[in-house]
Amino acid sequence: MFQLGQTSCLRVDGGSYLARCEMKLNVSSWTKIQDGCPVTERVESTSSSAYH
Repeated sequence: MFQLGQTSCLRVDGGSYLARCEMKLNVSSWTKIQDGCPVTERVESTSSSAYH
């Protein structure tokens, strides 16, 4: 269950968008914030000292 104000990536009909959970007319609803969803990249550590 989402709390009011939380955001989530919604996937609908083959597309996706970022939306915020909001209250409209006493009913929780999703409001579109932007097309697409944020993507993060994992960066591997390049330090060799971690193995010594």
